Amino acid sequence: MNAGKPAIEIVMLPPLARHDAQGRHYTSAALLRQTVADCAMGARTTSRRSSMKERYAQCSCGDLSVICRGEPALVSLCHCRECQRRTGSTYGIAAFFPRPQLEISGEATAYRRQSDSGFDVALHFCPRCGSTVFWEAARKPGMIAVAVGAFADPEFPAPDKQVYTQHRHPWGAAPSEPSS
Repeated sequence: MNAGKPAIEIVMLPPLARHDAQGRHYTSAALLRQTVADCAMGARTTSRRSSMKERYAQCSCGDLSVICRGEPALVSLCHCRECQRRTGSTYGIAAFFPRPQLEISGEATAYRRQSDSGFDVALHFCPRCGSTVFWEAARKPGMIAVAVGAFADPEFPAPDKQVYTQHRHPWGAAPSEPSS
């Protein structure tokens, strides 16, 4: 190595195009912005970030997306009636991440309501397609919940717990995890 010259570090950047669960090709503006930011910040930062697992969640049309770095702090399956209404299904599944581990891209509209526990929740959804992608629960300050379905990833970790099981539909299949 030449004295006085810095070593060159080769960095693998994430691909700028992805395929969703149905095999459709899309390019995420968030991925492009992050790649440019990583290049501007230098290879050392990029190397540190690339060692963390990154997951990509997005709405149906792709205009609202979230990059989640690291593992979720909690994955919760909720049977409350509000989650049933929000999802149009018999339950909702949320992955909770510390706010600093998320990068949110795109325009979101917020809808605020009270949760079954009495705490406020701000649901953030795409104004174009209406998909709820993430929400902030006053009960968990500093955490952001991301809809697990928005990841469209069958390898996503299973729920750690189920809540509001008294509202569970008896015919609905759900993982047999401990209830709270």
